Amino acid sequence: MWDLAGRSDAHAAAAVTSGRRSLVKAITYRLVVMCADAAAIYLLTGKWRLAAGFMIASSVYTTALYFLHERLWARIGWGRQLEPRGTQDQPQSRLA
Repeated sequence: MWDLAGRSDAHAAAAVTSGRRSLVKAITYRLVVMCADAAAIYLLTGKWRLAAGFMIASSVYTTALYFLHERLWARIGWGRQLEPRGTQDQPQSRLA
């Protein structure tokens, strides 16, 4: 399979992002946005119940959308810098 930059899977392997990483990023991002949303709604309305209701409803669908968006971008090679094979995070020998 080839990515959008014309590289094969063998060359793109070093730049793959796991689904677990994307999920954790989506959850932490949503926590930050939920707090900002609740604060903004409260400041505009003065009603915590309305702010909490909006926060809960929006967090469900936006977390799913963010996760899907992140996974789509994980498949796009545009803008990535790939290291040559064999140079990624190899342990250094301490023999001297």
